[in-house]
Amino acid sequence: MDAYVRIAKMETILNQYNDVLQQINPLVNQLEQLQKDYKSLMAYYRSPEYDADFVLPLKEDFPEDLTCHVLTEDAVYDLIRDNLDLAIQLLELGTTMVKSS
Repeated sequence: MDAYVRIAKMETILNQYNDVLQQINPLVNQLEQLQKDYKSLMAYYRSPEYDADFVLPLKEDFPEDLTCHVLTEDAVYDLIRDNLDLAIQLLELGTTMVKSS
């Protein structure tokens, strides 16, 4: 490979990697800050309050404009699964990143 082509290729890699790091760092920080709220949601999902709230949308006086996706088992279950999948992906990626450094 010609040296100039190699340099241009490596420059592209450097810039792309830097761009992605600049974009992902704020998101990782935001996700880290939301962990306390996520733990609260998980505690609620496993609590007697959740069980009591689960039947409330069936009552006639339930506010029509109150969204309650949190009371659908699928929404919270999907979030748990997505959270776990991301955590595993981040662990695997982090291990690769550390080994590459």
